[in-house]
Amino acid sequence: MNVFRGVPRKVEPEDLDSPFEMAEAKRALKHLRPGGAHGGDNVPPECKYLTGAFIYLTWFMLQLWWSAEMLPAEYDTTPLWPVYKDGDPTDPKNYRGISLLTVFYKLFESVLAYRLYCSLKDCRQESALTQTKLGTAGGSGPATTYTY
Repeated sequence: MNVFRGVPRKVEPEDLDSPFEMAEAKRALKHLRPGGAHGGDNVPPECKYLTGAFIYLTWFMLQLWWSAEMLPAEYDTTPLWPVYKDGDPTDPKNYRGISLLTVFYKLFESVLAYRLYCSLKDCRQESALTQTKLGTAGGSGPATTYTY
């Protein structure tokens, strides 16, 4: 899911703490990938096609979590499902784990990620998120790498 498509709006650092806007909830819903798995809430990603009251309730719930500065306790843990890769099915190394996050958690995370992206993005230059400079501090070996 690429929530960073298009020209992002500039978010000033002081705006990062502002309440969620309805437009942010709509944007997150718009970028939900249909056909994906749903988490423990059994809400499918196809909920993005619902309108009206559902959009309002989604925005209200995201805003409630944001203002309370906490997520519901059910989101503290997520089940890990083993998915078979290849090889001997009796060998645990031949499985990878996946977590199925709830749709509302994905929406909340999407709004936060977009806000952070926009706050770091100068629309006239390359994104600060895509530019990484690696180096070592004086006297440190190659095993000590710093990102700045």
